[in-house]
Amino acid sequence: MKKKLITMNKKQKKKYIIGLSIGGGVLILIIATLLIVFRHVHTYGDWEKVREASCTQYGIERRYCDCGEMQEKKYDKLPHTESEWIYDKTKDSLKKVCTVCGKNLEFNSLENHTHNWSDYITKTEPTCTQSGVSARTCECGAVDEEKIPATNHSFGEWEIILEAQCGVEGMESRVCLVCNEIESQPILAFSHCEGLWIVTNGKKTYPCIYCKTILRTEEITASKHLDISNDTVIGLGTCEDNEIVIPSTFNEITITKIGENAFEYQSIEGLILSNSITAIGNSAFNKCLRLNNVHLGNALTAIGKKAFYNCKSLTSIIFPNTLVTLSDYSFAFCTNLEYVEIGKGITKLPMYVFSDCISLKKIHFNGTKEEWNNIEKDENWDFNTGKYTIICTDGEITK
Repeated sequence: MKKKLITMNKKQKKKYIIGLSIGGGVLILIIATLLIVFRHVHTYGDWEKVREASCTQYGIERRYCDCGEMQEKKYDKLPHTESEWIYDKTKDSLKKVCTVCGKNLEFNSLENHTHNWSDYITKTEPTCTQSGVSARTCECGAVDEEKIPATNHSFGEWEIILEAQCGVEGMESRVCLVCNEIESQPILAFSHCEGLWIVTNGKKTYPCIYCKTILRTEEITASKHLDISNDTVIGLGTCEDNEIVIPSTFNEITITKIGENAFEYQSIEGLILSNSITAIGNSAFNKCLRLNNVHLGNALTAIGKKAFYNCKSLTSIIFPNTLVTLSDYSFAFCTNLEYVEIGKGITKLPMYVFSDCISLKKIHFNGTKEEWNNIEKDENWDFNTGKYTIICTDGEITK
């Protein structure tokens, strides 16, 4: 090497020395790395199962060293789990299969065998939603199974859980009488439906029959051209209104009465009495067959005999608290009358006053049950009515 250096010029000597230095450094680095590697002893953790062995795949366990080195070992597959003999109806054969993976393990053809089947016996009872199983057996060991169809639910009647309202859906449900499963469905929300008018604060208002929201309001205008004598309306005159509004005055005289037979047999549909009317005469609205809406005012004290007799379209009547006297047959044969409101001023329910009101369902009495029982009642006051409920301030009485 010394001789080689002597023969080199200065530039070549320099390159040669540098090369030796780099080579020596690399060699030192390799030696240091080998020392580190061969000095490390792996420290493995516990074996951990990565995959369970089954009849279709090996099991695997792994463990790791802190340095990241991994060891893995496999476990043999498990043996197949053999089933009992299963009868294959489509191939008329017996077979055994693995109960885990379903692989066919053994096959026995019954091509030349004549089965001697037993009767079918139920193995699993069907339910409302799941089929059952019945089976028959042959002395050869074959078992022939058939499905028993599910029985399906046997639901009771629908019951309303939440009443539908205007703009709000309701809900109803029914229960299976066998398994008690509950089935529910929505009830369609109502749309507003305008009912008959009522008089509120001197105006006609039209509430929704479902939610009672006021849908519109009308001014009340007194009917013209009625036949009026002094303080009494005695007839329809030449008035052509379908709804009669009795004025409070005529020719500067206060009107206080509806005369006898004043509107008998007329085709009027509505009636509004002013707050000046105190009495309605006998048969005043007798057989007004289309009369369906009545407002009696707040001063009425007496209603005569047959005043509203046979008003078949009338569905409700509200008596003012000022009313004292009802007469025989006042509302007899009002066959669609469902609701009556009575004030505490009434002391007597006379003969046949509500006779043959076959649709009557509710009487609202603005007093207690004791006060209702103290009202004098003719034995036939409610002749030929159905069952109805009297709603008092302290409870109810059912006929």
